[in-house]
Amino acid sequence: MNKQQLLSMWIGIFLFIVVGLFPPFIDSRATKNGIYLYRGHHFYLVSNVKVREEKPMSLQQGGVPLMAPLRGFPDTYKSVYKGDNYQYTTYPIKIDYYRLQLQLLLLVVLTIGMIITAGYQLKLIKTNHTDKLEM
Repeated sequence: MNKQQLLSMWIGIFLFIVVGLFPPFIDSRATKNGIYLYRGHHFYLVSNVKVREEKPMSLQQGGVPLMAPLRGFPDTYKSVYKGDNYQYTTYPIKIDYYRLQLQLLLLVVLTIGMIITAGYQLKLIKTNHTDKLEM
């Protein structure tokens, strides 16, 4: 194994660890349409995520109370944190294993491709009239 192959292997191992530590997350419950909403990549030990949304109107303006039903779940309530111009809503999340497997598979395939490609050395062969590349 040459230096380029070794470097490719260690880059692949590093990226595999990073993807494993920060996997993709989805809501832990589906909406009323049966859809799990994507909530981004977070550290793997996270169980809740704060989502920044626009502030709701006050009750006097016809808005909703600060304890509002969770989207798609009329019996469940979300807690809302006040910010300057935004509210921060906490949602329970879980790891999206389908996306994680797809990301890891793609990473492994690309790493193997980089290792194999780094093993080839291109040689320039001079002929009488043309130059040819040979592997």
